[in-house]
Formats: sequence, structure tokens, C-alpha cells
Amino acid sequence: MSSLRARLAYEPRELQFGTSGRRGEVLHLTQLEVYINARAEVEYLLSLERGRGGVVPGEDFYVAADLR
Repeated sequence: MSSLRARLAYEPRELQFGTSGRRGEVLHLTQLEVYINARAEVEYLLSLERGRGGVVPGEDFYVAADLR
């Protein structure tokens, strides 16, 4: 069985994190990269206590994009 990377038609690029959030060129933000990063963000927020910015399952969660 081949790996996911072997099946991709492009070379994934690691997204950077700047002072205002995640950074990356739009052309590199495929559905796979968006899913992986959004999933990691949610898992991280679920691991935090509410008083430290954590969330609980069922709460609203918002994601924004700025395509400047």
C-alpha cells in the first residue's frame, strides 16, 4: 500500500504561523492542508481548560480567512 504523500500530485508545503495567524500562499491551501490544520487547532483547543481559551464539544467554533 502506498503512502498518502506518494499519491499527491504536488509537494505539500508546511504552513507558517505569524503574529496574526497561520500564513501560506492560497495556492498551497488544498483541502488536505486546511483539514489537517483545522483538525489540529480543534484538538489543541479541546485540550485546554476553558479559562485558558479552551473549548468544549458542541460550542460554536469560527474560522476566518483573509485572501489579501
